[in-house]
Amino acid sequence: MESLPDKTFLGTSYAFSRKFNTRNLEHYWYPLWAQTLSDLVAKAPKLIVAPQFPIWFVDNHASQESLDEGDDPEDIVETAQKKQDDLGTIEVESEAVNSSFLSKSTVPEKDAKEVVVDFAIIHLTPQKDDEEWKIAEASVELLVEVKRSVSRGVEGDNLEAKVLEQLTKAQNDLKKQAAHLFLSDANKQSIQTISAAGPYWSGTIIKRADVQFTMQDLSADYEPGQGLSDTLLYWTIPVCIGSPESDACLDIIFNEFKE
Repeated sequence: MESLPDKTFLGTSYAFSRKFNTRNLEHYWYPLWAQTLSDLVAKAPKLIVAPQFPIWFVDNHASQESLDEGDDPEDIVETAQKKQDDLGTIEVESEAVNSSFLSKSTVPEKDAKEVVVDFAIIHLTPQKDDEEWKIAEASVELLVEVKRSVSRGVEGDNLEAKVLEQLTKAQNDLKKQAAHLFLSDANKQSIQTISAAGPYWSGTIIKRADVQFTMQDLSADYEPGQGLSDTLLYWTIPVCIGSPESDACLDIIFNEFKE
């Protein structure tokens, strides 16, 4: 029996297919990226892939303004309870878990500022307590933003330019996502990121100091000083999933993950 192509080939062919992805939508690239990231952490028992991962923080200044304007505290509690019900009941050590995962404090949902990342890789630290496993710590190790691929007929220098154009869109989104992450977790100092355009991708590490202007723009609580600006980020040369260059770059990313 003839062996099937590997899943990288299948996922790429599916997303490029004119039969299935007739509108060249980015969502058809999610299976390829889900498989790639799952393969990346397959041998790391504490790392998991989280698709459509929400990162949120509460602007306390905005929350206080809402209360001053006359929000009903009962409405606030009801809205917060709905968010907790949506998240589900999980027993955790509250001080050890990033507030972007869940929070035991009651906050008005309308004051929570949120972004949803296409994929994140999460490091979980399990702990056994009274014969029951619980999650003692959780941290985001990688953010991945996927945009649609360039048109199928684009070639040569035009292909490179169009790929960079799509990657730039993903990179701009990742800056905001990283800023949300830093605002949700005061201890987080840096985050690895991947910007993708279909099968093409590029990466960088975004540090807290790189996005201070964006953080200040997002939150009235963040006031480190005047005249802030974001740092110009340098991204790796784009590579294509399945290539030796891509495999080497993914290995570098994996080696940076928390043990």
